[in-house]
Amino acid sequence: MKYDLNKWPPIDDKLVEFPLMMSDITPEIQNLLYGSSDHLGRFNSIYKIPSLTDKWILDCMTESISELCINELYEELNDLNLDITPENSIVVNNENLLEKYPNVISFPYILFEVLCNFSKIIFPYIPYDNSYIEKLKQYKKPNKFLCLNGSAKDFRMILLNELHRKGYDNNGMVTFLMPDNENQEQLEEFFYAGKTTNNPYPWDGYIEYPYDYNKDYFSKVPFLIDTILGPTDEHPDNWAPNPKYWENDFFRNNRSVPKSFFEDCYFQITPETVFFSSNGKYWHRNDCVSEKTYKGLLFNPFLSISSPHTIKLVKSYGFQTFDSVIDESYDSIEDDNERFWKVMTEVDKLMNMSDNDLHELFVESLPIILHNQTLVHETTPEYLMNKLIEDIVEIK
Repeated sequence: MKYDLNKWPPIDDKLVEFPLMMSDITPEIQNLLYGSSDHLGRFNSIYKIPSLTDKWILDCMTESISELCINELYEELNDLNLDITPENSIVVNNENLLEKYPNVISFPYILFEVLCNFSKIIFPYIPYDNSYIEKLKQYKKPNKFLCLNGSAKDFRMILLNELHRKGYDNNGMVTFLMPDNENQEQLEEFFYAGKTTNNPYPWDGYIEYPYDYNKDYFSKVPFLIDTILGPTDEHPDNWAPNPKYWENDFFRNNRSVPKSFFEDCYFQITPETVFFSSNGKYWHRNDCVSEKTYKGLLFNPFLSISSPHTIKLVKSYGFQTFDSVIDESYDSIEDDNERFWKVMTEVDKLMNMSDNDLHELFVESLPIILHNQTLVHETTPEYLMNKLIEDIVEIK
């Protein structure tokens, strides 16, 4: 089957049917499936591909749906009398298999995007050539770490508070875009929500954090480096490019990072979209390996502030991680509080290293970085699509 990688699903339009208009579905269904209207007013997250299966396909459109959300989705569909049930439909979900449902297919949407765009469009300089690798071996970086944060989240607030409390942010590059422009009261609520110990399942994960919210520090948000305050028509929500960093580089919203950021930092602290996991018992909405993790894999040793088994998952895709230079045992810790503090222990170790030792650690990591860049450059997105087609056909 031939694919058109400039659209989704990347299949010939003649083979895909979109029977439902936006007016046929509720805002709740649209939100649960992250879908939208196409140019004809059709809802693009529910469709059929008769040449592959007679089942409906419910497509999460690069995001991840949770068990509670999938239950709500089928309830909404039932209320509309659309005759779409678990028995006659397939859910294409971003990496969350939801084993309770045999009709759910796990597909790594973000990896698909990475294979389509990262080495060809967003980071066209990968894989590094030999001359650049030699430059990196000699270059002493001005910063120890890079920590990129977009939206305000409970665990990110605690992380940023802790990095500042220890003075680590003085030796690193830290961004906090806050595209939703929360006020100070809302940010403080996020912070304390991450410390709350009496939430019901599946929101019962928490971080036992003994320190208070630093109002003075967070009064200075957003923390912007390569972007400037928005909104603008072209780049809303504090994602307008700062000409100082983007004059000659390609800017593509939150997927883009200036080359100098990677070049000027030895390691990354990577806050993923989701951290809490109800201590390994629940896979929350939006929990997937996002572009944030791939930016670590491709450019620097990194520590993942994420749900458990994220490192294990990317290894299953063929990526190498940095367990030769960083203790990645935190990835197998399902207790959310213990996992957070294990990661912070590794942050402490790295921050207490001399610049010379960090430089040696980074140079030792270059073969891993080059392996991952080559993997992305040489693996075709068609490979993932072929596997998705096989999985759709196999569900009876």
